[in-house]
Amino acid sequence: MQAQRTQTLQQPFESETVGRRLRILLVESEPIVRLDMVEFLARCGHDCAQACTIGDALELVHAQTFDAALLDVSLHDKLTDPVLRALQAKGVHCVVVTAYTRHELPPAFAGLRHVEKPFEESAVIDALQDCARATNGLRR
Repeated sequence: MQAQRTQTLQQPFESETVGRRLRILLVESEPIVRLDMVEFLARCGHDCAQACTIGDALELVHAQTFDAALLDVSLHDKLTDPVLRALQAKGVHCVVVTAYTRHELPPAFAGLRHVEKPFEESAVIDALQDCARATNGLRR
């Protein structure tokens, strides 16, 4: 399995970014984008599991609990809607982080919070704040 687990850095939690530590699933096929996002999430004090294939992402969804997910629409030319459905079935709030514009999103992703690549850190923080508010501390 290529899925990897990343520990948070030993830094103070930056509560202004979200308000609490989140357990996040990152589903992204591009290594550079994945590395940038994992480092950014760690700096914000979050714990992040990552997957670069649909199979790995589904394994993580079924084996672990997440507060939020950041997922690309497409991994290696395959839509990630099976991962989206599995996450939604578990009540996980999802954010689409993709190069697709809002108008290009496939129907399954149309109603989700959308952050366009290349992503601005502030847009990811805003999306995670929405996820944290939606979970309202019930998943911890």
